[in-house]
Amino acid sequence: MGGEQLLIFAVEAILVVFVLFGLFRARHRIGYAPLYLVIGSFQYLQTLLASTLYAPVAPDVLVSPGSAILFSAGVTLVLLIYVAEGALEARRLIFGLIAANVAVSGLCYVFAHHLSLPTTVNFLALQPETLASGARVLVAGTVVLALDIIGVVVLFEWLAKWLSPRPFLRFSVALLLALIFDALAFSTFAFFGTSEYTAILTANLYSKTVAAVFFAGCATLYLRFVDRPRVPEAGEPTRELRVLTYRERLEVLNAKARIDPLTGLRNRMMLFEDCQQQVSQALTANQPLAVVMLDVDGFKQLNDANGHLVGDAILSRIASCITPLLEDADEAYRYGGDEFLLVLPGADAARAKRLLAQVQSALGDDSPQQVSVTGGLALLGNDGATFRALLQAADNRMLRSKRSVVRGE
Repeated sequence: MGGEQLLIFAVEAILVVFVLFGLFRARHRIGYAPLYLVIGSFQYLQTLLASTLYAPVAPDVLVSPGSAILFSAGVTLVLLIYVAEGALEARRLIFGLIAANVAVSGLCYVFAHHLSLPTTVNFLALQPETLASGARVLVAGTVVLALDIIGVVVLFEWLAKWLSPRPFLRFSVALLLALIFDALAFSTFAFFGTSEYTAILTANLYSKTVAAVFFAGCATLYLRFVDRPRVPEAGEPTRELRVLTYRERLEVLNAKARIDPLTGLRNRMMLFEDCQQQVSQALTANQPLAVVMLDVDGFKQLNDANGHLVGDAILSRIASCITPLLEDADEAYRYGGDEFLLVLPGADAARAKRLLAQVQSALGDDSPQQVSVTGGLALLGNDGATFRALLQAADNRMLRSKRSVVRGE
C-alpha cells in the first residue's frame, strides 16, 4: 500500500513541476497571469487537502499531498522567481497569494453558514465544519506562507557566502530550513490540541524534508539547462554552475562595468565619486594623499608604427607593472586612451615619486618596445582640497613635464 501511495505522490510532484516550471518558462510569451492563476488555485486546493486527505507512506506516517507537494512547490516557485526576475516580481506574487488566501478564508467562513441552514440543498452532504475548518487552516497557511517566503529568500541570500558555487546545496538548505519551520508552525497552529497533532507534525517534517531535496534538484536542473540567469565570472570554467540571483547579477554587472577590459584597472565610471570619497576620508583623518597622472610617451607614434594590437599590449603591460606596486588602499585607473591615474591614500611626495620611478624601471626591464611614461604629481593640501583640484594639478604638471622633454630641458 505504501509503495502505491509513494508512486502517486511521485506522479503528482512531477506533474506539478511540469505545470509550474513550464508556465514559468513561457512567461516571456504569455505573461505571468497563467502562472499566477495556477499557483493561486493551488492555494485553496492545498488547504483543502491538508485539512482532509492524508495518505500512508510508511507505518504511522500520514502525508498530505497539499502540504508536501503543493505548498512546497509554491515556496520553490517564489524562490525561483526571486532568483530569475528579482525581488519586485517575487513581491507581486507574494502579495497576490496573501490577498487570495485572505479573501478565500473569509468566503469559506461565510459559505459555511449555508450548510447550517435546513433549507440549503447539500448534494455532497458537506458538514459546516469542513468549510469552517478549511478557513482556519487557510489563515494558518497564509501566515506561515508569508514567513516561509521571507525566510527562504533571506536564507538563500545568506547562504551565498558559503554555497554560491554549489546551487543545489544552496537551494536545498534554504528550502529545507524554511519548510521545516513551516512544518512546525503550520502543524502547531492548525492542529495543536487535536488527537492527530503528533502524527501530522511527524509526517510534515518527513515529507517536507523529501520535498525540499526534490524541488531543489528540479530548480537547480531548470536553471542549469533550461533558463540560466547567470553572469559568468572572469576565468570561470564553462562547466561550473554558478546560479546568481537578480540582485547578485546586477552587482556583478555593475562591478564589471567599472573595470577597463583591456587593462583590468578601474575605468572612469565612478572615478570622481570614489576618489572624492577618499579625499574626504583623508581630510577627516588628517592623512596625506597623492594623485599621480601618467601618460605614455610617444604612444601615437608607437601605434602608427606597430599597429593597434601592439599599442593594446603596451597599455596592458603598463597596467601589469603598476598593479604589483600598489598598496592595499591605493587605486589605479585607466583615465583615458594612454593615460593612467593613481590615487594613493597615505602617500607623501617621496612615496609617490618612488612609485613612479619603479613603474619606469619595470617598463625598461621587461618590454620589447622602448616604452616610458611621464608623470605629474599632486598632493592633498598643497594643491587643493578636492579631487578635481588634485586631478587638475597632476594633469598640468604631467603636461609641463612632457613639454619640457620635447624642448630638451
